[in-house]
Amino acid sequence: MKMLTLCVTLLAFCLTGATALHAYPGGKDKTEPTRIEAPANPAAMTQEDWAAYSHKLEDALASHHDGLKLSALRMIIQYGDYMEMSDLAVFDVVRIYRNHDNERARRMAVATLGHMKNNWAIAFLERSLRFEKTECIKHTMQATIADYRARQAARELGPAKVNA
Repeated sequence: MKMLTLCVTLLAFCLTGATALHAYPGGKDKTEPTRIEAPANPAAMTQEDWAAYSHKLEDALASHHDGLKLSALRMIIQYGDYMEMSDLAVFDVVRIYRNHDNERARRMAVATLGHMKNNWAIAFLERSLRFEKTECIKHTMQATIADYRARQAARELGPAKVNA
């Protein structure tokens, strides 16, 4: 039976022209992929494509799979300027920052908050800065806040006035 399932999965993979095969966690829920693919051509994606991709990333942040959450963080850092993330996604990232055991994952969550174009997230980082005990994360928070403020100022200034 397992061999038949594998053959059907591989056949579906070949027929759809998919570029990546998603692994699914064990258990009854087979709808949660454990891998997120980067957009093939980000420059050619429409606003609707980015909205759909953002929704996939939001679902990944809400999942129980740690690797999937960290992949979503990386994709938001890389493509955050193209996407609009919901407040629930921001809260999921804040939860990773506050509750994760791994210091690197916490730092990645801080950097992600800076790329989510959310003023509340930056205000949260500014408030949390004085309570953070880990120096490395504190420096990441300071750099993230400064980078967000610089990108926000450049957006407000506009492309014609930046080099003036």
